[in-house]
Formats: sequence, structure tokens, C-alpha cells
Amino acid sequence: MRPIILIADDHIMLTNGLISYLQGKLGYKQMAAVSSCNGILKELKRTAYTHLVLDIALADGSAFEILETLNNLYPRLRILIFSSKSADTYEKALRKFKVDGYLSKNANEGETMEQLRKFFQNEPVLSKSGGEQNPFSKLTARELEILHYLIQGKRLTEIAALLNVGPSAIGMAKASIFEKTDVKNMAELVTLALAHNLA
Repeated sequence: MRPIILIADDHIMLTNGLISYLQGKLGYKQMAAVSSCNGILKELKRTAYTHLVLDIALADGSAFEILETLNNLYPRLRILIFSSKSADTYEKALRKFKVDGYLSKNANEGETMEQLRKFFQNEPVLSKSGGEQNPFSKLTARELEILHYLIQGKRLTEIAALLNVGPSAIGMAKASIFEKTDVKNMAELVTLALAHNLA
């Protein structure tokens, strides 16, 4: 069965390039693209996609917000994270979800083609890495989600509203992030995030 592919990324140029690449180099024809978490859920209701190529940061939030929902509603959907963020950072968190692969946007053309081929032929492509060397690899999926909002400069009350939890829960998560990454303030956290290509 030929894959039916959904691409979720809020960078339109990259998405168009990826579609051209998949059509021209790998010969896949059935695909669509969206830029948001909401768009993914709407599109999956409309079409029985077999494969999802998913960026972590989307127009209306983080992929971590919907991965559990995707696992529950579409257990057969294969998911490839395609991100410029370090695989080390997310390896531990992604083990919690049904993620079939992780591909860096910084990979060369040969590696990109090989990893995509494996993914669409249902072979494993999850990166192997020494995640414990990256301070952000210690964070839970929820803490990584909150981290992204923190480094965007959002206040605790804003994050709480976005995630539908109390501000105290966000405050506790922020304290945990500081402790696990060994930083004392937001300036240090942002600097560390920049150093690890997360900001």
C-alpha cells in the first residue's frame, strides 16, 4: 500500500520543498500539508493518512500538545519528527509517545533521502544519541512544552491558559526546569537554549 502523507510544518518554503522532493525523488503522490496542531486534527478526520511528518514547533503550539491524542485516536498512524531541534533534547520525551522516527532538518541530502525512504517503507529511523549529555534531555514532555513557551517570553499565566492548568503548576514546572538544567534565571535558560538550538 502506497503511503498517504501529511506534512505538518509552519515554514511554507520548507514544506513546498519537501513535497517537491517526495514527489520528484521518491515518487509519492498522495500528500497534503498543514501548519498547525488544529490543522493536523482536522485533516486526519478528513483523510486516512498513513504517515505524518511532524515539526515540533507549529503555528499554534507544540507537537507535544497533540501527540498523546494522535496516539489514542490514530494508533496506526506512523509519525516522523522532522525538526531543526536536537534529537538529544527530545529522545527521552518522545519515548513516551508512538514516534517512529526523528530526522534533523540539518541532515545532508543523502541522509534525508535514506531516512525518509525507511520511514515510508515502515522501517525504524529513530536517532540513537547520547541524550544524557544534553541538559534538556532530562525534561519531561510537559516540561519541554512549557520550556518552549518560556523562551518565547510568555508569562506563567499565559502558559497556564494555553495549557489549561493552574499558574502554580506552571510555576512548579519552571522551577523543575531550572533545577534540571542548572540555571538560576530566565537569561541563563535562554542562553542555554540558544546553545542547544532550542530558541
